[in-house]
Amino acid sequence: MTAVYAAAGDRLPFSSRYSGRFSASYEAPITDDVTGLIGAAATYVGNREGEFVPTQAEAALREKYPSYVQVNLNASVMTEGWKLNVYVQNLTNKAGVTGGGYNNQTNFNRYWLNYTQPRTVGLSIEKTF
Repeated sequence: MTAVYAAAGDRLPFSSRYSGRFSASYEAPITDDVTGLIGAAATYVGNREGEFVPTQAEAALREKYPSYVQVNLNASVMTEGWKLNVYVQNLTNKAGVTGGGYNNQTNFNRYWLNYTQPRTVGLSIEKTF
């Protein structure tokens, strides 16, 4: 068992004081047989701190992660049991830090960071039976 140091009022590791998500979608008929859908979402994750440190003397070493915003877009066309989806995740290709640093559970002697997934563009086709 490893002891950790936390001062009164310290937030839990990886928790931001403020975070939120806004999303909107619009669906409308394109023709009598075809329906279209477009959507967008923006997610905000505020400043966070990493894992607690072993001692009070190391409190200043607690990792600091900056805030970031991620934007996702999607569009679909649906007809007769078929659905074609296209999407872009992380439109701005923002590399938001999600974890890592010196004080982490898996490797205490190396410095590394975890980032959000880079911009991803995709296409999927669905068939309802």
